[in-house]
Amino acid sequence: MAKPPKRRSKSGPQRGPARRKGRSIGIFCANAKCRNKTTDCKNKPFALSRAEVDESCCRSLRPQARLVKFCSQQHLELCRKKVVNKRGGREALSTEQVSLFFATVVHECHAPWAGALLLVQLCLGDRADAARQASTNWFKNIDPHGKGLPEANIPQVNGKTHPRCVPLPLSFARLLWSWITQKPLQSERAQWPLDAQDLHGAVLRNEDRYLFCARTGSGQNKPVIDKPISERSFLKQIRKTCDILCKQRVEHHRAEKTHTFDDVDLSKVGTHSWKKTAVTLMKDGHVSTSIISTVTGTSARTLDDVYDVPTQKRQRQVVDAILSPVMARVTEPAGETSGSAEPSRHTAKESQNPCYVCSKLVDINWQYCAFCGSRLHHSA
Repeated sequence: MAKPPKRRSKSGPQRGPARRKGRSIGIFCANAKCRNKTTDCKNKPFALSRAEVDESCCRSLRPQARLVKFCSQQHLELCRKKVVNKRGGREALSTEQVSLFFATVVHECHAPWAGALLLVQLCLGDRADAARQASTNWFKNIDPHGKGLPEANIPQVNGKTHPRCVPLPLSFARLLWSWITQKPLQSERAQWPLDAQDLHGAVLRNEDRYLFCARTGSGQNKPVIDKPISERSFLKQIRKTCDILCKQRVEHHRAEKTHTFDDVDLSKVGTHSWKKTAVTLMKDGHVSTSIISTVTGTSARTLDDVYDVPTQKRQRQVVDAILSPVMARVTEPAGETSGSAEPSRHTAKESQNPCYVCSKLVDINWQYCAFCGSRLHHSA
């Protein structure tokens, strides 16, 4: 009689590949910089799925690996994939908003140097990293008694700044000269320029000296003449100013009042806002893109794609200007619209002017062209 087949004993599920003969460690730590050769990570709780791991920080992983093991929580965090939240573009401000921001950073944050740096960056149309390194030799003919026109010769201070000569507004040149030679920009606690900088003497002796010097740390807060202020210090003052403006806006809303920064996301106001503001203001003035590109040192394509932003104020102005005449026509009494005869062609032409951009006839009472959206000069 045949013997019954022998039953196989039940075994648990397979838990990975078997260890090689003579090897005591099943899985080493996946961190590429780990030098621990005695810890077996096979049964350690420190594990991440492959999708959560930055493989550039790990040892070479097998193609079929789905779980990555580590010897400690510290090595796990070092190899975890960093999630970067995109902050979005910086906000561009209007003329009134720049004025209020300047007054707040000078008199509320007591940082006159940050207010002056703000205006320098706005007039140069460059990044904060370039504006913070501005020196006395950059600015030419800012003396009111000089024969030439005021300008700024910007050297190549970083990889993104293109050397160029930027014409300066005459009002800004006179203001900068008065701060350097006559009366510094002051708040209740501070002033710019500092007495230790002696910018007036540097201009007279034709010395190259930073307009915005750094400060020593460790609570001493002493000026370092031969080193420019950091971009982080500038950003710190901007954030403090945004916090103050946010509180003011809340107080105005509680009192049922409007605020200058009602249509601005203050969390997106940063060091790059001033270059974007300069581009936006020049675009609002219908300046040619080629001129803006020459002044700011940025390509025309980048200006159109990144810097010329449709702010809420610009959208509201265009919509109000174009659609308000339609609403006024619709709301007229019925007797005036249905029974009245059409005006003669001669009368219609007298109340119209051609748009200087698209050359189409528009009403002389319109502020913006209904066809291309350009601001009309005859409405100013």
